[in-house]
Amino acid sequence: MKNILPIKIHPLFYLVGTICFFTGYLKYFIILFCFLFFHELGHISGALFYSWHIQKIVFLPFGGITIFQEKINRPIKEEFVILVLGPIYQIIFYQILHFSFSLPKEVSYLHYFFLLFNLLPIYPLDGSKLIQLLFHTLFSYQKGNQLMIFLSFFLLIFFFFYLFFTPHLFLFLSACFLFKKGIEFYRMLPYMMRKFLLERYQYHFSFQKRCYIQKMKEMKRDYYHFFKTSNGYITEREKLRKIFDFTTFL
Repeated sequence: MKNILPIKIHPLFYLVGTICFFTGYLKYFIILFCFLFFHELGHISGALFYSWHIQKIVFLPFGGITIFQEKINRPIKEEFVILVLGPIYQIIFYQILHFSFSLPKEVSYLHYFFLLFNLLPIYPLDGSKLIQLLFHTLFSYQKGNQLMIFLSFFLLIFFFFYLFFTPHLFLFLSACFLFKKGIEFYRMLPYMMRKFLLERYQYHFSFQKRCYIQKMKEMKRDYYHFFKTSNGYITEREKLRKIFDFTTFL
């Protein structure tokens, strides 16, 4: 089990927990953590069902991040199921509490706040990953990542603009963390594309759908590609072999 579920508590979690303790909101912080726990349990159960490798689980005051050590080219359907199981588990947990106890309105507020906040299309929240999967379905892998992170930064600008007029410590800390993670993702875009291509070269994935393209940056998830040349078409395998066997990929 120690290799399956390595758990890490982010320093922000302790900071917000300490603030809640001294301001009399510790009870609600614990309730929020229960929602976080069952939310992440949904992601974890989906990952274990599909035999995804979990690198670590990080708990923050406004959510959790389950980091996978998995191939980019795993089916989009699997990633979608893993994503939606998080909100589904949280909703089920809330409904059990709702029908078992007389819940104060603050508990319902925390549930809906966390549920809706986590569905915002701002990286690395679940909403951004759902949008990312949609973009990967409609566009190439590279363009899908770019569109997702640009949308994320665009919404963050409005988030900070809102906080300028309505200051809130918890939301400000959350926004700063989201901005930091967005910058990290943006810097990783070239390396993610290299990993995406290298996986296609190293492993034989079985894709039913076919796509005819001209450039590497047009490659999509869940598709096998044929590349247009002056003499017709070559397979994806041939194209990648020419790059990785004879040149250094830049």
